[in-house]
Amino acid sequence: MPGRGHAPHTMDAHAVRRPDPSGRGQGRPGRPPGGGGTARARSGPGARAEHQQRRPPADGLRGRRGGAPVRRTALVTGAAHGLGALAARRLAAAAWDVVAVDVDEVGLAKTALRSPNMHVRACDVGDSDAVADLLAVIGPVHRVVHAAATAPAAPPLTQPLTEVEHVLRTDVLGAVHIARATLPGMLERGSGELVLCAPPPAAGATAAASGAVAAYTETLYREYGGQGVVFRCVRPDGETAPRHVLDALDRSFARPPGDLHVRPGQGRAALLAPGRAARRLARARTAAPH
Repeated sequence: MPGRGHAPHTMDAHAVRRPDPSGRGQGRPGRPPGGGGTARARSGPGARAEHQQRRPPADGLRGRRGGAPVRRTALVTGAAHGLGALAARRLAAAAWDVVAVDVDEVGLAKTALRSPNMHVRACDVGDSDAVADLLAVIGPVHRVVHAAATAPAAPPLTQPLTEVEHVLRTDVLGAVHIARATLPGMLERGSGELVLCAPPPAAGATAAASGAVAAYTETLYREYGGQGVVFRCVRPDGETAPRHVLDALDRSFARPPGDLHVRPGQGRAALLAPGRAARRLARARTAAPH
């Protein structure tokens, strides 16, 4: 332990001699001999070069150096339950500003619990005017996760037409409305991620909607690919847990741009998909009124 009359010896980091970035030999210490006093300001080309080296690199999410950070805004539909709710919570935890959308306001409130950077909006994605009004309020969107879907299973010839219309309006037209409202801004900025989630393959109108969303994603990529926007179509099998579905989506962003489809549970589970659809159809027939 050092004595009271003598301070412990410490190295003054400012007095360490270092190369002069101007290339004119050894630089001078930044403080006068002895380590005391006030740091002397350096001048000349060497000081300017050193200042440039010490300046922190520009943040990729900032505009001009030193400007305010650009907000990353994510729009998540179907955010009251299931896949959409988990996607919204994950993005909020990753410091995105999240706009969570659903028709179920109670479910939205539960999703946004303890997430101060999540904003909830009640919106029917099947209503194009409602979607346009939503985008006018929230402004530019950098990532879209469109997970709003309804997936009733019923035999195609006996499924009520009102249910068929509701499925196609929510699942297919909802994807169209969201894409048309958000994609132009992404293309203008030359960046963004548009993720459309197809409903799980089931019987009746849901099967048609699932194929339609996948085909629509492919059409968007063929028309607008190569302009800085990433397109993905998530095609869950209906049995893989939402967290694994989102893990597969996250991994997919490292794949080539044209590799659009995200199929969680691919492999043996994917080979069993026709059997799963048949079992769901059998359950729907059993549950249908006679």
